[in-house]
Amino acid sequence: MNRCIWIVCGWLLCVVSAQAADTLMLSFDSCRQIALHSSHRMRKAENNVSSADWQRSEVMAKFFPNAKAVGSMAWTPQVDMMEMGLPQIPMALSLQLKGMYLAGFMVSQPIFAGGQIANGYRLSKVGVEAAKEQAALERANMIAEVAQAYYAYVAVRSKQIMLENYAIQLDTLMSQVGSSVEVGMSTDAERLRVETAQRQLAYQKKRVQTGVELCRMALTNMLNMDYDSVYILPENTSFEISSSPSPGLDQRPENRLLALQVKAAKIQKQLTIGKYLPPIGLTAAYTWFGNMEFGGHVMTEMGPMAISQSIKMELPAVMLSVSVPITDWAGGAYAIKRAKAELNNAELDKDYNQRLLQLEMRRAILNLTDGEDLVHTSELALQSATEALRVVRERYEVGLSPLSDLLAAQTDWQKAESDYIEAQTQYRINEIEYLRTSGNL
Repeated sequence: MNRCIWIVCGWLLCVVSAQAADTLMLSFDSCRQIALHSSHRMRKAENNVSSADWQRSEVMAKFFPNAKAVGSMAWTPQVDMMEMGLPQIPMALSLQLKGMYLAGFMVSQPIFAGGQIANGYRLSKVGVEAAKEQAALERANMIAEVAQAYYAYVAVRSKQIMLENYAIQLDTLMSQVGSSVEVGMSTDAERLRVETAQRQLAYQKKRVQTGVELCRMALTNMLNMDYDSVYILPENTSFEISSSPSPGLDQRPENRLLALQVKAAKIQKQLTIGKYLPPIGLTAAYTWFGNMEFGGHVMTEMGPMAISQSIKMELPAVMLSVSVPITDWAGGAYAIKRAKAELNNAELDKDYNQRLLQLEMRRAILNLTDGEDLVHTSELALQSATEALRVVRERYEVGLSPLSDLLAAQTDWQKAESDYIEAQTQYRINEIEYLRTSGNL
C-alpha cells in the first residue's frame, strides 16, 4: 500500500514538473551553439575584437594631415601703450580692442616621426590579430566546458535509466519471491534480502536524482537558460568511437598568441627607438585679424595732432619644424635596452609555453587512447555480466541457483553497466579535450 502511494505521488510530481517547465531535447551540437550565442564571455570577446579594430582605424588616421580651424574674440578698455616726452616729437599712443577677432585654419602633416606612426599602426594590427585569437581561445574553452557539463549530465541520466531498469528487475524478483513465500517454497529471509536490495537501490536512485538536478543546473546556467522554466534532456546517448584529427600546435590559438606577443615586443622596441629620433613636421596656416584700434596724438608746432589707425590683415604662413634631441642624460639608451630585454623575455616565454602546450597535447592523446581502451574493456565486462545474469536468472527460475547468486549477478551487472557509462562519458570528455589541445575546436 505504501509503495502504491509513493508511485502515485511520484507520477503526480512528474506531471506537475512537466506542466511547469518546457522540456527540450538537445544534442551536444545544439548546446554548443546555444552557449556560444548566449555567452557573455563570447560577447565580450567579440567586443574586444571590434575595439581593437577601431583602435587600428584610429591609429591609421594619423597618416593623414591634421586640419583644424581656430577663432577668438576679445574686448578690453583703452590701454596706454606709450607716452614719450621727446624734445622734438612728444607723442602718446593707446590700444583699444572692441570686438577684436582672430580666425584661421591650420594644416599639419608629419613628414618623419621616427617610425612612430608606422610602427604604431603595425602594433594596432597585431592587437586586432591577438583579439581574434583570444576570441578563438575563449570559444574553444567554452565548448570544452559545455562538453564536460553536457556529458556529465548524459552520464547521470544514463545511470538513472539503468537504475530504473534494475528496479524493474528487483520488483519482478520481489513478486516471484513473495509468491514463493506464500506457497512455502521460499523463506522470509529471502524476501528480506530482496527488500534490502530494493531499499539500497532507492538510496542510489535518490543520489542519482540529486546528481541529475545538479548537472542540469550547471548545463542550464552555461546555456543562459532559466533553471525553473526549462528541463533539458539529452537528445540521444548513442556512442561510437570516431577518428580523431592529427595533432599539431599550429592551429592552437595559444600558440599563435605567443607568436603575436613576440611580434608586438619587436614593434615596441622599434617604437622606443623612434622616440629618440628627430621628428620633422610641416604646417600651413592662414589667419585673419581685425578690429584692433590704435589711437593717440603727436605734439606739433600747431598743437596736438590726433592719430587713429584701424588694423585688419590676413597672414598666410608655412612652417617646417625639426626637433633634434641633444641629450637626455642617457635615458633613451636605457629605454632601448629595457625594450630589448622585454623582447628577450617574450621569446623565452614563447619557447617555454610552447613546450607546455606540447606536453598538454601529449597528455590529451594519452588520455584519449586510454579512454578508448577503457570503453572496449568495460563493454566486454558488461557483455559478460549480462550473460552471467541471464544464466543465473534461468537457473534460479528452475531452482538450480540460490537467491544470493541472483542478487550478486544483478549487482555485478549494475556495476558493469555503470562502469561502461562512465567509460563512454570520460571518452567523450577526453575527445573534446584532445580537440581543444590540438586546435580543432
